[in-house]
Amino acid sequence: MKVNYIIILLLILSLLHSSFFGYKDVLPIQLLYILTFTPSILFIFLLTFNKIPQNKLLFLITFIIIISSIIHFRAENTIGETFTNINIFIHFLNGFLLSRFPKDIIVSLFEKYVPILGLILFPVFIIEFSNTSYVEMLRRSNTWEGSFFFLTIYTLAPHSLLISISKKKTIFQKLFLVCAIFSFLVYLKRIIIFDIILLLFILIIFKKIKIKDIIFLLIISVFIYSLFIPNLNDFIFMNDFIETRFSPESIENNGRDEEVLLFFKNSNIIDFIFGSGIDANNLFLEKKSQSLHSGWFNFIFKYGLIFMLYLLILSIHRIIKVKTPIWIKSLLLFFCFKFLITNSYYISPEITLFSYALFYRNED
Repeated sequence: MKVNYIIILLLILSLLHSSFFGYKDVLPIQLLYILTFTPSILFIFLLTFNKIPQNKLLFLITFIIIISSIIHFRAENTIGETFTNINIFIHFLNGFLLSRFPKDIIVSLFEKYVPILGLILFPVFIIEFSNTSYVEMLRRSNTWEGSFFFLTIYTLAPHSLLISISKKKTIFQKLFLVCAIFSFLVYLKRIIIFDIILLLFILIIFKKIKIKDIIFLLIISVFIYSLFIPNLNDFIFMNDFIETRFSPESIENNGRDEEVLLFFKNSNIIDFIFGSGIDANNLFLEKKSQSLHSGWFNFIFKYGLIFMLYLLILSIHRIIKVKTPIWIKSLLLFFCFKFLITNSYYISPEITLFSYALFYRNED
């Protein structure tokens, strides 16, 4: 039991890494160093307290990725960026190792601890939001500062509900989702819209949603909206949000489809098959980017076509397999669609959860 709690603690600490980064100027830098190495500490801990599961194909692909990464290493990133890239791949391996531990670890993390953590941090977000002007919100001048990095926590709100797909949802999970919606709207990150649509789509497919849950979500969302967002009566904020983030001009200037096409154009056949390496860079809107913004293509860019096909085929197999638990099916279905829209690359716990669901071993 102590081992389970240590694993949960390490997972929470690794989750806090991005959030802490937003306040690195006011918090002890030593804490950031500790959090940076948390994924590696967890990796060693998981190896120590369990036998390495046998998966020869994954081991072979991982070996290819490591060799490709060494060959492609050019030291073009800062130490922090390099550690970030390495940590993301370690998170994937951690999910694989966690799949051989009791499911209570992951279930407790996303059902209880992550929602409570999100609710505890929400007042910090509100305090910072209260000092942000309406114009700053629309111009996104507060992006990449302070509580913006909390989004790595609030991104997990749909996953919390999907893990509990066959259970009664707690008030903490429902409020956590509402806080997530509000947080994403403040930073004009449209991905929460796709996440909610995906969440409802999956709940409907598995017949796991009730009308009262939808009504509850709408009432609480409108209440929080009216409490904090100005100009409620005319819904000016929502109009501005749609015009700013969903207008034809905004979508046209997003450039993410061009990013993928440029990747195909510039990638040679060897890199395409075996990947450009864990620490590889590409250009996005004429700026250095450490990942493509489309998840499945980013897997090809970083780790190669072989790795991407392995993940995709295994995901589809687990989804259509009769014996796969509904909550695992729902998570994998969510990621299969989400990786078409975004990459989740810097939201490491999402990568851990995806890997966990991919390799989950049914418990008798």
